Amino acid sequence: MAKTLLLLGGGHAHLPVLANLSGYRRAGISVTVAAPRYFWYSGMGPGMLGGMYSRTEATIDLADMVLKGSGVFYDDAAVAIDPFSKTVTLAGGEVLHFDAASINIGSGISLRAIPGMEYAASVKPVANLYRLHEQLDIVRPAELTAVVIGGGLAGIETAANLAGLLKELRCRWSCFLVLNGSEPAPGFPAGFRRRARRKLKRLGVTIISNATAIDISPESVLLNNGDRLESQLTLAATGVRPPDILAESGICVDDQGAILVGDTLQSVSHPFIFGGGDCINMADAPIARAGVHAVRQGSILRHNLSAFLSDRPLRTYRPPKKILLIANMGDRTGLANWGAITFAGPAAFWLKGWLDRRFMRRYVSK
Repeated sequence: MAKTLLLLGGGHAHLPVLANLSGYRRAGISVTVAAPRYFWYSGMGPGMLGGMYSRTEATIDLADMVLKGSGVFYDDAAVAIDPFSKTVTLAGGEVLHFDAASINIGSGISLRAIPGMEYAASVKPVANLYRLHEQLDIVRPAELTAVVIGGGLAGIETAANLAGLLKELRCRWSCFLVLNGSEPAPGFPAGFRRRARRKLKRLGVTIISNATAIDISPESVLLNNGDRLESQLTLAATGVRPPDILAESGICVDDQGAILVGDTLQSVSHPFIFGGGDCINMADAPIARAGVHAVRQGSILRHNLSAFLSDRPLRTYRPPKKILLIANMGDRTGLANWGAITFAGPAAFWLKGWLDRRFMRRYVSK
């Protein structure tokens, strides 16, 4: 009797699995996928905002991948996960049963973190950045003041590419980047932080350090120091959290709501549930939320999901000690970090573009 594998979400870690559905079918495993129809590649998100990449370059039709592999596809999201009955309920009411499941539904900006957050545009999901570019390109405002909240890599890239777009639109503009701490990119080496600050300043972005947004309205952002920034466009690039549905499911999660997994990417509480990307964390060696991990976890999931359902040995995921991170700085230059090494300029941007396009070529239908 065929066993059923259920994939929730179509993120980076699931792409190798989706590309190998014919192999699952030959092994007697039927695959059901519930995910948004289109995968939007996060590495190209800021570049889409800046107008460097088109939607076609940055998206993959997951329904097409699944149907070509003889899987079953639901363009829908889960609203309830019950690991005890091995079922998932979708927003449309469909109840899906599984023998094993893998969860790769990513994470999102918490819209409850700041009063008035509903007036801010979130940088997640990545499609939001493309839609914002389209809206600004159509409206072409004569004047615009924007505020980006959050000084991590997402905030830096968003502010830089928004500045680049507004320059292209030739409007009178101001862009503020609000940081909780004293420097952008906390957690990165000092050299990276210094270069990020200098570059943003050269791009025309005003950095406001040691400040927190405490209230957002359609016209402004109020900071905890009493300053009120005018803002016709507020973008939230604050910390991300996995969806609440995971903690509500009864699956063991960490204090942020991410599924705790072992080195085989299996849930520590329900070994028939696997996961990858931003919605998981490793129980014995916590890892940062970075696309590099999701991409590397993909090959492990591809093997382990089939092996688990076929009673074969599983492989382990070993996080790299150093990961290469490159920020798109909005003017066809990049800012890169690998361990203690930081470098910047057009070469860093070229390398990022080459890596991103190579990744997409693996999965885009010919």
